[in-house]
Amino acid sequence: MAEGQARSGLSKLLVALVLASIAGLATWLFRSPLLAVHRIVVAGAPPHLTEEIRSSSGIAPGEPLISVRPGEVEATLVDNPWISEAEVTLQWPQQVLIEITPRLPVAWLEEGQSWSLVGADAVVLDTAMEAGTELPTLRAQAEVAKLAGLAFLAELGPLRFPGAVVEQREGELWAEIGGHLIRLGRPVDMEAKARALHALLGQGIAEGAVISLVAPTRPAVYLANAQSQVEP
Repeated sequence: MAEGQARSGLSKLLVALVLASIAGLATWLFRSPLLAVHRIVVAGAPPHLTEEIRSSSGIAPGEPLISVRPGEVEATLVDNPWISEAEVTLQWPQQVLIEITPRLPVAWLEEGQSWSLVGADAVVLDTAMEAGTELPTLRAQAEVAKLAGLAFLAELGPLRFPGAVVEQREGELWAEIGGHLIRLGRPVDMEAKARALHALLGQGIAEGAVISLVAPTRPAVYLANAQSQVEP
């Protein structure tokens, strides 16, 4: 009986030693150079942001891949206003993939005595005493008017109309684009209004015409020095 107990104890000891060896081997493996970060790949970011993203991610080449916390890295990256979304994926055995959705500038927004470069969600990307000339400008006081104006310009394509101006006049939005005065009306259906304007401009409307997009499905064009109204 004593011999059987001894054998049983020895078997348990051997099992424990084997399990401890396996656990030790696994720990060594996960923290060895074989499963360490050798490459940090950044996708979707503009070239000037790529190295900044690698640096601000806090991921050090050579650190164990298992020690990288994707959620924490993502939270750190989206603190950068130029980054709208970030997704971090561990790609075993030696690579981290960082996929970025950049926040693109849409317009210069008037802010009292200065200007803010903003994305479509009104997040400030940069500030200056004067607006740049490469993007449209937006003058609006109410938050809903700001977001509506930005939605309109984002859909319109800000780089296509760098001289465009959108402003709030009491409860309505107006714009000056391509030599036309445009009544946008209340801050609703802005994407549809932008698409309607694209279609109208593609028809070669005479410069100086006033365009009403209050009802984007029924735009109206008032020709300069004429009483007639054209409904495309």
